[in-house]
Amino acid sequence: MNKYRLGDYTITNWNNWDRVPRDPVTVGAYILASAGATTLAASTVASFVVGYLVTTAVTSWALNALAPKPNFGAAGSASILVNTRDAAAPQDFVYGEIRKGGAVTYYETTGDENKFLHQIICLAGHELNSIGDIYINDVVATIDGNGYVTTVGSGGDAFDYESKIFIRKFTGASGQNVKSSLDGISGFNGPTLPSNFRGDGIACLYVRYEYDQDKFLNGVPLITAKVQGKKVFDPRISSTAYSNNAALCIRDFLRSSYGLSDTGIDNVTFSAAANECDENINLDGGGTEKRYTINGVIQANRSIGDVLQDLVTACAGTLFWGAGSWKLKVGAYSSPVKTLTLDDLRGPIVMDTRITMRDNFNAVSGTFIDADQDYITVDYPQITSAAFKAEDDDEEVSLDLPLPYTTSASTAQRLAKLTLFRGREQMTLSADFGLEAMEVEVGDNIAFTNERYGFDEKEFEVVGWRLAANQDAGDLRITLTLRETSEAAFDWNAEEDAIISNNSKLPAYNTGTEILNLTLADGGSEVQGDGTVINSFIVSWDVPDNAFVTAYDIEWGQTSSANRTRVTTTSNSIVLTPVLDDVEYIVRVRSVSVNGFRGPFASIIGNVGGDTTAPAVPTNLVATGGYQYVTLEWDNPPEADFKYAEVYEATTDDINAASFVGYGVGSFTRFNLPNDERRYYFVRSVDYSGNTSAFTSSVNAITGFLENEDFVEGIYAIFKEQGLYAIEDVTTLPASGAFVGEKVFNRTDGKLYQWDGSSWDLVIADVADNSITASDKIIANTITGGLLQSSGIITNSAQIENATITTLAIQGQAVTIPTSAYTSGNISLGGSGNNYTVQTINFQSTGAPVFIDMSFAYQNGSVGSGFDVSLRRGSTTVYSSGNRDAFSSNKGAWSASFKDTPSFGSVTYTIRVTTTQNCSGTVINQRSLMALEVKR
Repeated sequence: MNKYRLGDYTITNWNNWDRVPRDPVTVGAYILASAGATTLAASTVASFVVGYLVTTAVTSWALNALAPKPNFGAAGSASILVNTRDAAAPQDFVYGEIRKGGAVTYYETTGDENKFLHQIICLAGHELNSIGDIYINDVVATIDGNGYVTTVGSGGDAFDYESKIFIRKFTGASGQNVKSSLDGISGFNGPTLPSNFRGDGIACLYVRYEYDQDKFLNGVPLITAKVQGKKVFDPRISSTAYSNNAALCIRDFLRSSYGLSDTGIDNVTFSAAANECDENINLDGGGTEKRYTINGVIQANRSIGDVLQDLVTACAGTLFWGAGSWKLKVGAYSSPVKTLTLDDLRGPIVMDTRITMRDNFNAVSGTFIDADQDYITVDYPQITSAAFKAEDDDEEVSLDLPLPYTTSASTAQRLAKLTLFRGREQMTLSADFGLEAMEVEVGDNIAFTNERYGFDEKEFEVVGWRLAANQDAGDLRITLTLRETSEAAFDWNAEEDAIISNNSKLPAYNTGTEILNLTLADGGSEVQGDGTVINSFIVSWDVPDNAFVTAYDIEWGQTSSANRTRVTTTSNSIVLTPVLDDVEYIVRVRSVSVNGFRGPFASIIGNVGGDTTAPAVPTNLVATGGYQYVTLEWDNPPEADFKYAEVYEATTDDINAASFVGYGVGSFTRFNLPNDERRYYFVRSVDYSGNTSAFTSSVNAITGFLENEDFVEGIYAIFKEQGLYAIEDVTTLPASGAFVGEKVFNRTDGKLYQWDGSSWDLVIADVADNSITASDKIIANTITGGLLQSSGIITNSAQIENATITTLAIQGQAVTIPTSAYTSGNISLGGSGNNYTVQTINFQSTGAPVFIDMSFAYQNGSVGSGFDVSLRRGSTTVYSSGNRDAFSSNKGAWSASFKDTPSFGSVTYTIRVTTTQNCSGTVINQRSLMALEVKR
């Protein structure tokens, strides 16, 4: 065979090296034409059948609509799992392990009434390593030691042929003689073969059928066999043996007479490729398999180019011609052999970054011959990439990739994924380089650095190489055509991002925008001016790698609610407030680029414990008893978030027997207690976060009777507010008065005194005994109409005679005591708009002013609940507190005083509560109402 070799040219002919067929297209076309492969289509050669057969050629089926798809039908299971009868059938050449039929080259009947039918089925035109299981009608047959078929199938599906079929296997070994082998069977009714029928170098089956209409109801059955194919030479160990190693099988086809019959083989690259093919791959289901194998049949009537194109699909290989020999690189990553930089460039760069959508694909599907299903052609699972599909506007485009020499489903999936990932590495560039590029050839990986393009030793595969002289520059240049590649494309576990993101290291606005290491921490609590505590989160994250990110969107809210608060920040941390104690929140963060592009959200869920420090215990607690009440006073704790103190009461000095009776801030009055009753009190602090202190030590007090000093002072205060000053009975004048105008009657000297702010002034002197004479007395019945006569305030003729008033003469009801009612029981409030009667009193009014005191305790159970308190005289509302809002778990006490002037007669006062919001769970108790009528 004639072919060009670089060594055929001298150094003086370098200017003509553009004629040297180093590139795979030219060399492939030349060699295949010289080998007589005239049927190799020009379009097939143009798609790098001999040059870039796996990735580029497979990809070209989708990229170039004018390039025809390979003819896989001739090698599919439909064409090999049959027995043909053809006067000029093509030979079959088998590599690896496969189940197949063959060409029936001998057909004869013998015996009485044609009792025996004889067949010779040729399996391969060469020696087979072995002939294994025999299948009859696609079911494994059981053959005894003499070659007779006993049964087909197993269990309930077994069929007994009762030795009506005889089979002898011939592997085609050197010196094989079919006739003598059959003639040597004792007592065997064999075929009448000619004396020179040897079958040397032909693998075949001899089959004899003995007629039985019950055994052959459907005619002559289909006979196929599982075989191990041709023995191939392994340059690594310089020996010939059976192997389905893909590199060794391709090498054998290149050297065989039915292939290229070419001895120009680069055994170094084929040995390296064979090592890659022999690598054990771990399987998900356990066990291993070789990386790349070839298992299938080559039929002699197929073109060499089509066969080569089919063979390299099994190993994702690149088959090319260079330096006078064939070289193979299989689909396994190899490190760059050379690094080129801008210093190596000799001209401009022509670059295509993407192929058109018409030529693109984001899924790979196809068929393979499945060994696990008795070598029938089936679909392998489609490999689809959601990430690539998203890049293609969510339009799924699938490449049909048949794998006629692959019999493992896992291998088929690996090849499909490799094809998909390599097909997405679409950046191609072409440029003239200096003589440094002489060290690379088609199939090599090189690294290229170009800062302007963001290439930092970016890896490319050499897919075209051409040497030419540049007349203008007066130098030699190598034109390289490069296509991007990466280690990730050959890694089964690689993700699509590794392919998408390796184009350039220049920052892209839409990559590297993810929020990583998002954390949420307790920001602590801050006491406000009103004593309330506000809790906070501190949210932080890593700054994204993308330099275009300038801000961040934050969304946050309670997980139990759809409401979200949205803020934007330029920092990679933020304080979020306010947040509630022990409430779960979700926080989402995403990056915002300078052009408005927003990255994906990152989310985190958490809560904060808030303020857990209890306030101090109240100090200096004192209890003072009064008429039917006890007043407590204490010093509040110093904490700024102190809210109030809870008061507990017991009839014994035992905190465990005490019950809650109310709240207070520095003081609390317990009303409606029995007279002369001792009560014990315990007080503890509560802050705005609900933390409680320990209880104080107990204090106690006894309630008093009506006449005690406390009652007198209370009545006196009511009179004072109305400008009616009571006169206190004393035995000695106090050191000072409580206010200007205060009056006291000194029983010691029988005189009335008034405090002028600095001293006691005598108001009315005493009247000595018998100082009023008969002529000075007020004559009975001389004061009429309730008036004193105009002659004087008291005239001598209008004096009250001695002893005239001998019995109680103050009119009934002229002096009154308070009317009151107290109930400790609970009233439960409900929904909004409901009215509840809290307390009621009734008394007989004289028309004088009435002072009313109202109070009750409450505890809310609903967030945002509120109510209005009103006082009604009969059906008339005389007082309203307005809406009173409360908060969850809020306890409190309500009280008010009011003056009213009712009409003469029976009067009923009622405290009524009206719910203005949903108050479910709110309870009212300790309900007190007191009315005091003031008489002049």
